[in-house]
Amino acid sequence: MKHQWLNLFPAVVFFLAFFVGDKDFILATKALMAAVVAQLALLKILRQPIPKAVLITAVLVLVFGSVTLFFRDEIFLQIKTTAINWLFAGALLVADFALGKNLLRALLGGFFQAANTVWRTVSCWTAAFLFALGGGNLLVIHFLSAESWVWIKTFAYPGATFLFLIGIIFYLSRVGKIKEDAQ
Repeated sequence: MKHQWLNLFPAVVFFLAFFVGDKDFILATKALMAAVVAQLALLKILRQPIPKAVLITAVLVLVFGSVTLFFRDEIFLQIKTTAINWLFAGALLVADFALGKNLLRALLGGFFQAANTVWRTVSCWTAAFLFALGGGNLLVIHFLSAESWVWIKTFAYPGATFLFLIGIIFYLSRVGKIKEDAQ
């Protein structure tokens, strides 16, 4: 996607609305939902394709956000993080094991050449990471405050994901082969 900054837009809006709005989770949820709709509209205006992951996330934000607003309870939006992680983890496993399609090879195969077993290993590791991240989110929700959850969701989850991706790239570069035209 040409306009990568749009991927961060909803998260930044939520974070700012939460802390500028005196830690009002309901206000931040409304801002997040508006930001997701704006993100989709901007992608259309810029004539950019809407990636499936962005669309799925947007739908889940709007559904879980609506339930959060209806019940005036932050737990529903917080659980969305687990739902997204577990949905993507399940999709990786189902696509690979049931459909014979490795989604990570489709995503990273333009950069790395590797055996099918390597791609399956990467899919399993990624699914395990996403299941763990979703489980960790449930622990954060249960044991920490909403404010702590916002900080962890904004910085720790993306940081952990970035480090995991670096590990995957390192692994692929060691056991696979970086494609010449990708350098």
